[in-house]
Amino acid sequence: MLDANVAVSAAALLASPQAIITNDSSSVLVGSSMVLSGEMKTGDALALMQRDTRHLAKRQLTWFRGDTSVRWFHPEAREEILICAKQFLFG
Repeated sequence: MLDANVAVSAAALLASPQAIITNDSSSVLVGSSMVLSGEMKTGDALALMQRDTRHLAKRQLTWFRGDTSVRWFHPEAREEILICAKQFLFG
């Protein structure tokens, strides 16, 4: 799967080299470009992308925890989630 992501990222880089600079969540592009340029091995790039993904997830959780309008559910509370989603969508 990583090799497929490298190919897709390479196409994106060729189409828009600025994407690597302007997109904060572009760790896949950064890692892929480093593999393509020979600066990094595929396994090391994967570790970098996994680390960056964890860091992004932590930042997102921090952001959403500070937002009092966000309602958290236990993943197994399907019925409660459905009720809340229906109320949100249909009033």
